[in-house]
Amino acid sequence: MNLDPSNHTFDEKDLTIKVGTNNLYGYKLFVSTASSTSNTDLVNIADNTKTIENLNTSYSALDFENCTSTNTNCMNKWGYRLTPNAPASSGSYGIFTPSDSTPIMESTEPVNEDTATMGFAAKIDYNKPAGQYELDLSFKALPTVTTYYMQDIATDQTLANTVCTEEPTVVIDKRDEQAYTIRRINGTCWMVENLQFTGTELDSTTSNIAPEYTPQNPYVATYYDLESDGGTGNSCHSGSGGYINSCIHKAEITIQNTPIDHDSPSITTSTVWYNYAAATAGTITGLHNTNPQLYDICPSGWRLPNLSEIQYIGSDDANIDIFAAITGGYYSYSGNLLDTTILGSWWSSTTTSKDNVRWLLIHKNDTLGFYDTVEGRVSGRYIRCVMSPTTINNLTYMQDFAKLNESDNAVKKTQVINSMTTDQAYTLNDIRDNQTYDIKKLGDGNVWMTDNLLLGYNASNPTNYDVTITSANTNITDSTKTIKFYDAISNKASGGYCYATYNYSTEVGTGNGNSYPCIHSGSDNNGDDTVWYNYAAASAGTITGLNNTTEASQDICSAGWRLPNTTEHANLISYVSNYNLVYGGYYVGGVLNDASVRSYWWSSSVGTTTTPPLFRNTLRYYSGEVLVRNNYRGTDGLYVRCVAK
Repeated sequence: MNLDPSNHTFDEKDLTIKVGTNNLYGYKLFVSTASSTSNTDLVNIADNTKTIENLNTSYSALDFENCTSTNTNCMNKWGYRLTPNAPASSGSYGIFTPSDSTPIMESTEPVNEDTATMGFAAKIDYNKPAGQYELDLSFKALPTVTTYYMQDIATDQTLANTVCTEEPTVVIDKRDEQAYTIRRINGTCWMVENLQFTGTELDSTTSNIAPEYTPQNPYVATYYDLESDGGTGNSCHSGSGGYINSCIHKAEITIQNTPIDHDSPSITTSTVWYNYAAATAGTITGLHNTNPQLYDICPSGWRLPNLSEIQYIGSDDANIDIFAAITGGYYSYSGNLLDTTILGSWWSSTTTSKDNVRWLLIHKNDTLGFYDTVEGRVSGRYIRCVMSPTTINNLTYMQDFAKLNESDNAVKKTQVINSMTTDQAYTLNDIRDNQTYDIKKLGDGNVWMTDNLLLGYNASNPTNYDVTITSANTNITDSTKTIKFYDAISNKASGGYCYATYNYSTEVGTGNGNSYPCIHSGSDNNGDDTVWYNYAAASAGTITGLNNTTEASQDICSAGWRLPNTTEHANLISYVSNYNLVYGGYYVGGVLNDASVRSYWWSSSVGTTTTPPLFRNTLRYYSGEVLVRNNYRGTDGLYVRCVAK
């Protein structure tokens, strides 16, 4: 500022500031003094002993201009003012306080151009010489940095699409604050660094495990070391019986080159090898475990890749390069680290015959393969997780809804339901028997099965047989429960398992009535498979006896689903055209009635309670009309369709 007390005792200058950024979360602009001393005095460039101090209080422009020599608070002082989004400064002049932590301008979103004006003013008298006075300032605009947690971006599809692009982005695993680079490859968001998680406490809020995984909360994993406990007959491998424990090994390795870029310099990185028991969070143990792989050690919202996903990675050199494939070897069942300079291999979730597990193998000479030997499950391999955004298309099993019912996952449940198109059919499998069902979000906002439940279906209709269910796969509280289903036809005799002796004039049961779960397999009027259940069967054996007044809170629906109540059935009627109504009749006394004109579906609600035996409420489809009815006994055989909790 060129100041001359003889010409103009008050001088103002404006500085225009423009900031732009494409950063998702905007920017922050800081201003500080360029000198290390943080001195805020204007200094005369001809005589650096002559300075003008910073204001020590605020003044309006008019008061500052009219300041007299007797007012030492404003005379021979300078101040500044900032006017965001304006071509000229306005307002009061205040104290200039440089800061590297408090911004003078900021935005919380991308901006093409933010314009602001910083005004400077000084007031001098003849105590200060005329001349040029200056102060070097440093302006610094920084992108607002946000920590992206892997678990959070998996629950926000918009954020996921923004964070995970073809360009690398660093994200954090909440469980151990470990940072990983992620990239989008062929539309799938991949970790392009190996998982390093070795934590022993797992819960469904941060890890890809089910809430019902164990009564223990959190689940505490026990790991054995692949190197020191490898070999037949020990903790990691039990010979012909297969491995029985989760085994890992963490180490720092030096990679001479990547499989693609043979001329790249060596890199040193930390990695973890997992056997399949550890990779699946202890849920898949034994060489011939026939359970489907549902859960793993990935962060919640992420999972092991499937075969088609790893096949794409190995489809050409460019993909492998983006994948940042490394060698480093693998651990054999005997605890030896093999092929350290030529091989890298990564687990998938895909099994063949539910015995063997596929994995991706990348070789230094650019060859690759997809292997699935039984013994491979005991080997130690790498893990790269893929993000599984919470939409209906990411669900495979009916039981996947169980995880969405936890309070911690309320957002995920909303996301899944919001991702469903009303009245559109989606297909899910039931873990218990691999039956496939169509589900729909109907106009009432609920998600319904639009196929009849088939648990216990057997075309040969055996006299009786056992079905074992658990709280992890069925809407029951017992950790494990075995139900003996009796056949409604072969046990229809008076006093038999399925039916008591009734005095129909008094409606009083003289026997156990529907104490035994009874079903009958067959076909509906369209020729599709179906099962009729008495109420003991529908309620998983929890509602028995003719006079039981208990509301059914447990049933044979999949975990995450339940029998609908009367209110839900009543609300459904307005939208029932998309419920896939079908005739098939109902069983009374072991006899199928009205197969071509009627169908009934059980609810959880008690019907008439004034006169025993008690009636249960149902949804009735009769000659094209749909109503809620309450005049069917628990001994009758009706259909079951479940609603998502």
